[in-house]
Amino acid sequence: MKRIFTLALLLLSACKREATPASTEAEALDYVRLVRVAVSNAYYETGKAVPPTPCTDDLFGMKKTSKFLNLERCSAQTDAAGNALIAAVFNGDIAVLSDAQGVRRVPVSELPGGK
Repeated sequence: MKRIFTLALLLLSACKREATPASTEAEALDYVRLVRVAVSNAYYETGKAVPPTPCTDDLFGMKKTSKFLNLERCSAQTDAAGNALIAAVFNGDIAVLSDAQGVRRVPVSELPGGK
């Protein structure tokens, strides 16, 4: 019985994950990577450039983020050659840009349409 109780406590403590700045940033980068795949798929399925579209559009199927990550704004698009551009802001200060140079965190002011 004591083993079961100890195992239950261990599982409960593992479930109470808290966000750290590094894990939240990693989640934001992963989210944008997934959007990049989705917008590229949309381009290849239609053969046409994807106009600027909110990342939460049904076209991409990217509705949810985690309980620690608040998606404030996100736009994805491709040009006529299929090159993706995604700009997103999470939690007010985590800005992520995905372009020909890759996926990376940038200052909010460096995003297209940034503040």
